[in-house]
Amino acid sequence: MKRSGIIIALAVALSSWTHETVPPEFVPLSITIGGQTKTVLDGTAVRWTDDDQVAVFDDLHYLNQFDAVSVDNSSAVFEGKVAARTTDFYAVYPYACAISADDDNIIVRLPSIQEAAAGTFAEDLNISVAHGTKSVDATEADGLIFRNTCALLKFTIPSMFTSIVEATFTADNRSLAGSLVYSKDEACLMDVLDDKHDSNRVTLKGDLKGGQTYYFVVGPGVIEGFSLTVKDASGVVLTNSSEKSFEAKAGVI
Repeated sequence: MKRSGIIIALAVALSSWTHETVPPEFVPLSITIGGQTKTVLDGTAVRWTDDDQVAVFDDLHYLNQFDAVSVDNSSAVFEGKVAARTTDFYAVYPYACAISADDDNIIVRLPSIQEAAAGTFAEDLNISVAHGTKSVDATEADGLIFRNTCALLKFTIPSMFTSIVEATFTADNRSLAGSLVYSKDEACLMDVLDDKHDSNRVTLKGDLKGGQTYYFVVGPGVIEGFSLTVKDASGVVLTNSSEKSFEAKAGVI
């Protein structure tokens, strides 16, 4: 073989080595979360539960699962792993609602079909985001505060109804649930992606009891006209609608 042929062959071989994917190293991290947050409504406060999980997007935008290892009402400690040398990260609750992240945004998904829970909202629904930083080699990060990204719509089933199995809130002008874009710069939910998960209605299913209060979890924004529909076990549907406009604000009932 001529010398030029050897050089070309060597260059091709080196090129193939260069493009091989090297798996990142992951290291343990413990994060402490404090302040009023999210998972279960308890009067006007909310608290963490022992089986909570959060998603942590590290410097390489990997989605990592963190599990609660210590819970004290509104404070909790979570443990998991992140890409080595991570210094800046975002945590998302609940883990199941975190989809992906890049340099600018985080994509989360709020389901349009939600489980009814009297006096509260179902666990794993009220999406919250926290931003954290740490030194390169630190194995702990403290003081994270989650911020609610969604709004709660409160309503009460009249006591005369005894067999409601479904309640649906529909907005006339905008999507309420689906794939939502959280802006890192603005620190809030910005848009609902136009995809198969996009929905202008949110439905609670379960045994909804008369005289009890329930909550829809929805993406924030101005709602210009809406309807509330309830269905009982026999299939009878009742609807009440309004042309009223109001703003559903993140973190507000």
